[in-house]
Amino acid sequence: MSIDQKNINPVIRLSFKDKVFLGLLRTIAKLSLANVHRLADCVYLISKVLPFRFKKVIATHIKLCFPELSPIEQSKLIKESIRQTLYCLAEMPFIWFSKPDKVLKYVKQVSGEDLIMQATHSGKNVIVLAPHLGSWEMYGLYGSALYPSAGLYKPRKKAYQEVIIREARERRGKVSMFPTTASGVKALYRALADKKWVGMLPDHDPGKNGGVYVPFFGISANTMTLAARLANKAEDPAIFLGYAERLARSEGFHIHFVPASQGILSEDLSQAAAAMNKDIEACIRHIPAQYEWSYKRFRRRPNNEASFYQ
Repeated sequence: MSIDQKNINPVIRLSFKDKVFLGLLRTIAKLSLANVHRLADCVYLISKVLPFRFKKVIATHIKLCFPELSPIEQSKLIKESIRQTLYCLAEMPFIWFSKPDKVLKYVKQVSGEDLIMQATHSGKNVIVLAPHLGSWEMYGLYGSALYPSAGLYKPRKKAYQEVIIREARERRGKVSMFPTTASGVKALYRALADKKWVGMLPDHDPGKNGGVYVPFFGISANTMTLAARLANKAEDPAIFLGYAERLARSEGFHIHFVPASQGILSEDLSQAAAAMNKDIEACIRHIPAQYEWSYKRFRRRPNNEASFYQ
């Protein structure tokens, strides 16, 4: 697939800046994975001397979520998390704009696929939770061809960016993406009724009225309840977590399908959300530097607590 100004809806007007940005993305897509990571390494070196705001957010989260680590261990994890964040950003255009065969040759290992397919073929309603861990775009590309599915995406401010993301995620034909709106959520319930896989990114703040406050790494975090509500509607739910672990030395990725704990099936939404966060936390602890620590996960605080991000 190649998306540029020629095949984006002509009603969408692109500024000069947008065209330059698209050109940069398409150039990155022509690189090998190793060169994509070398590009990110160059930015990492620059980031050491520039006050990028995301570095402070990452440091705040590492200190909050890993208090058991020594200051030296925390510093090492912060540095590696910054590098992995840049790898993830550089990989996105590589995955979006390249032909699937070029990208998927970097999938070197898959674990748990037999479990999720067994659940599917036995007639269970499969719900897949894909936290922002490793390369979630790589995970989505791989999983999108396994079985008919439906997922949500966050609408973008610029229309052409939304076109890129939707076409990139839907291009293998078995997945349909819907915006994170009331109509999009209804589409997930319909997909569930049709025995399709239902997928979502479960670890961002769901907004003022979309979640409950439960622990995440021991810190109260506004957490989505949609997965639990879908599970409560399903006849025979099977819930999995999925992520693509980034291997060392640009060797590729290891796709993981991990069965969720039974606590997510609780009819008590707070208990279900807390169980989901524990499962996500377990996956993160497997590869802690590859989580999206640059996202302000604790931006919304209960009971007027002070912000962590002053």
